[in-house]
Amino acid sequence: MVRVDDSGDVTKCWLSPDELTTLERKAGEDGWEREIAVQLMGRCGLRASEVSYPGDDHLRYSEDGSVWLFEVRGKNTKGATANERRLDAR
Repeated sequence: MVRVDDSGDVTKCWLSPDELTTLERKAGEDGWEREIAVQLMGRCGLRASEVSYPGDDHLRYSEDGSVWLFEVRGKNTKGATANERRLDAR
């Protein structure tokens, strides 16, 4: 069941793994790119503005070849300079 926190200025919600899988599949009905976008946001923590950033030239395998790795450069939500986040896509 979706958990919602609307106690602050921003409303936040969290999906269960099954709910996220359902959302990914539904998004995928309009194309695999949409399914991947939802996966990047839901499973890897990308912001909506970062979803279009990783391209083929930004992806690489981990040293043991078990996961895809990519770097995302984006805003720092704490007000400092832009930072780099290293993420893995399993």
